[in-house]
Amino acid sequence: MTFISCTDVVRVYRMGEIEIPALRGLSLEVDRGEMVSIMGPSGSGKTTLLNILGGLDRATAGTIKVDDVSLGFTPASELVNYRRRVVGHIFQNLNLIPTLTALENVELPMIFNETKRNARKNRAEELLQVVDLGDRLHHKPGELSGGQQQRVAIAAALANDPPILLADEPTGELDSETSRMIVDHLLHINSEYGKTIIMVTHNPIVAAATRRILRIEDGIIMGTYTPAQMGANAGVVNYVDQLQARIAKLKQELVDLDTQIQKGSIKGDVYVKERLRLTASIEGLEDEIHRHGG
Repeated sequence: MTFISCTDVVRVYRMGEIEIPALRGLSLEVDRGEMVSIMGPSGSGKTTLLNILGGLDRATAGTIKVDDVSLGFTPASELVNYRRRVVGHIFQNLNLIPTLTALENVELPMIFNETKRNARKNRAEELLQVVDLGDRLHHKPGELSGGQQQRVAIAAALANDPPILLADEPTGELDSETSRMIVDHLLHINSEYGKTIIMVTHNPIVAAATRRILRIEDGIIMGTYTPAQMGANAGVVNYVDQLQARIAKLKQELVDLDTQIQKGSIKGDVYVKERLRLTASIEGLEDEIHRHGG
């Protein structure tokens, strides 16, 4: 059963008179209780998509439905409740409060949701047990390893029992062994508690743990693959090759753009906007290659 659907979603950011498109007519469907990965180069629209699904941002155009809720028409006041009760966010930068203990960080979303003190304390303890941190309840983030901090963030995302978890690069700063542990916890939460999980990752090995992998590029979904189709074992090499091919294509577009302005076939403001867009895309792709050691 389709639980999350996006149809022809567009998101355009404006910087003065310059428009920067992040999503360009993206469409996707995710079933209830499914766990999927989204892969794509930096600047391809991954985080923008999660922010829109999480009610942190609004689409410029298109339709976004979560169950029976149409996010495009939801008043701002109702989006607050949506963010508290329907989605849990797991960010790469964790968003933990450094002066609070693990237990207090997990309690925090429940305070905003006006959960009674005893109930939220008991639930926070239970959730930290779920992520194997029952012996770290009173440790602050600075006293925990990176993997332990990420597990606290997962528990906090589950605090208000949302049906959806949105994970933005949850293993981005972790070593391979710790990354595997985090993914195992997410898989357990997906299978044991039926949470719908959408996970953005640049790591093909992490993505291969999910049933479906959505490939996003230039703000649209380019394809849907199984781990076998993505060739997870050789994924990093293939991924870098794809990025390099994309860079070559964008650089040719820059050459063509220069030719057009020299011939006077396009206006100066159009030239500037397109050159900024292409240059930013190339820089983002080059950063992504660098992250993979290319």
